[in-house]
Amino acid sequence: MRDYKGQYILAVEGNPPLGQDGMFCFPGGKPFVEKLKHAAKDAKAVIAWGSCASWGCVQAAKPNPTQAVPIHHVIKDKPIIKVPGCPPIAVKGRSSRRVAGAEDFVITRNEVLTGKNLDGDYRLALVEVHPTDPGQDQLRYLARPFASTGTDDFRVTRFTLNWRRTWQQGGPPR
Repeated sequence: MRDYKGQYILAVEGNPPLGQDGMFCFPGGKPFVEKLKHAAKDAKAVIAWGSCASWGCVQAAKPNPTQAVPIHHVIKDKPIIKVPGCPPIAVKGRSSRRVAGAEDFVITRNEVLTGKNLDGDYRLALVEVHPTDPGQDQLRYLARPFASTGTDDFRVTRFTLNWRRTWQQGGPPR
């Protein structure tokens, strides 16, 4: 994060519980809400990945004893791109401002295998983050994105995809 200050896109799954100073979710010895604020501090934008991060989901339903909230209730000074739907969703994002190497992105072999195993229950979400206007951020979904991707060679650990061609294959969220 330090090397890419102001340039990285943070993807967050889950919702932060605010009750009892965040003590209901304490990964790695610190409240999730603290870790979220720290990681988002220098991010260009935040992807709220899944229904819990986007809307709060069942954890935020009454009576909500943990005081769980969606990401945008905690992070208020960054564009928040909501990608609702329960994972499995693989999210890949990029800034629409041209940067070197931004025409390609990487998918891991594990992401491909998960997509193949879950078949129609898996989506790849592509997020295009506008450099200055969050209202112009764009989101596209691809259903069965790896149906024709070969996985027989175990030496292959990742796949490089062209952003523009993959973007054109996607459609709006449904």
